[in-house]
Amino acid sequence: MKTLCVVTLALTAALATPVLGETPVAVDDLSWMAGYWTGADDPRYEELWLAPAGGVMVGIGRDARREGRVSFEYLRIEPRADGAYYVAKPSNQPEAAFRLASAGPGPRAVFENPAHDFPQRISYALEGDVLTATVSGIVDGKERSSTFVMKRTPFGKETK
Repeated sequence: MKTLCVVTLALTAALATPVLGETPVAVDDLSWMAGYWTGADDPRYEELWLAPAGGVMVGIGRDARREGRVSFEYLRIEPRADGAYYVAKPSNQPEAAFRLASAGPGPRAVFENPAHDFPQRISYALEGDVLTATVSGIVDGKERSSTFVMKRTPFGKETK
């Protein structure tokens, strides 16, 4: 009975730890995404990611580039039993979750949800003070993608 308890605990711990290859990936490993980011060419596109706390990252995105129309989304990266998930709740749309499919080398993460309409893939990569986010997937049988290049910005900077 004691052996069964030990085996059960070990299996539970293994399932609760996201693993990509041999390396466990925790939400804390994505702390390089934390910060206030604005569009490199247009600061009216912005994302704010809080540093991980309690194993969760929380963020918000806003796009005010189109006159009279602002879109926004609430974001979080959280651990689940089968891995880390990027969860987005865009304005006027249902929440969607994307499982961490790969991380690294370097500050890079790819989240996927093949069952989602668009996007099916969300990736982030950091090079210096430039954060690149790409959303991609298949729409009407064709590959489609949008890339957002953002620079680290002091929080509270005017973004008119």
